[in-house]
Amino acid sequence: MNYAAIVILYNPDKNALERISIYARNFSEVFVVDNSEVIDGSTEKILRKYSNCTYKVMDGNEGIAKALYWGYSQIDNYDFVLTMDQDSSYDDRNIASMKKIIETYNDDSVAIFSANYSKKYFDKKNNQYTVSKLSIPKNSIQEVNFCMTSGSFVKVNFLKEVLPLTDLFIGYVDNLLCYKLLNNKKKLVRIGCSSFIQQVGNDVSNNLYNRFFHVLYHSEIRYYYMIRNNLLLQREFESNSYIKLLLKLSLLRVLFNIVIGENKKKAKLVACIEGYKGYKNNQKGKIPDTILDKIYNQ
Repeated sequence: MNYAAIVILYNPDKNALERISIYARNFSEVFVVDNSEVIDGSTEKILRKYSNCTYKVMDGNEGIAKALYWGYSQIDNYDFVLTMDQDSSYDDRNIASMKKIIETYNDDSVAIFSANYSKKYFDKKNNQYTVSKLSIPKNSIQEVNFCMTSGSFVKVNFLKEVLPLTDLFIGYVDNLLCYKLLNNKKKLVRIGCSSFIQQVGNDVSNNLYNRFFHVLYHSEIRYYYMIRNNLLLQREFESNSYIKLLLKLSLLRVLFNIVIGENKKKAKLVACIEGYKGYKNNQKGKIPDTILDKIYNQ
């Protein structure tokens, strides 16, 4: 098997760039796609030491969707591609474990082998970083209906069948890939013995309420994308009742999360309304500046 990796950057720190050394050791080629607003040359200088690393600078922040799609356009000669975000930590041993599973797994219909994961977040209550339990038991393999792009090994031949993907910018980009594959009768599996640590960007208060409801603490703008893109996908998968049900349940959870657990409720609900309008206007890509003004000028 021949493996490549895609890493998406956005204003990375030194630790994020150093983690790329892990992928350079374990993959034939690493495609690093930089969505940073300001490019000063320092990232390219650090990445030059990896001979198998290709560095692509986007035109400012063009969103996860376009960055991923550029990476996907580079991997025709590979069997599998791993996609990672800059803040996740996936070590040599766990990558090797995943490769071993892939090369011995007896089901040719699997399109994504998704790594097990723990979430690392800053606990405001205890003023320290905390790592959650693994998402599934270490000795299990589970068929799932959704995988994050981060930590997912995607079979390139199956990936080609569902490209190009809609430019959703951020929010539901990984859902779109998963649902297109499911719609093509492919399988997604999560592998318990191969795991990584995903850093959660927002601070969380570690209390019973947050552990039960999994409050997201997203920005107002993120909710615009979540509502708009969820509804766009419901339209795209209109004929698949199972996928549409998954999307409807996800939408209900988003709205419940705002009403019950979030701060800045008014601005976030306004963002949801604007997201609905964006869906009705078949708007894709980055949010227009005029909509940003409406959301923030409350």
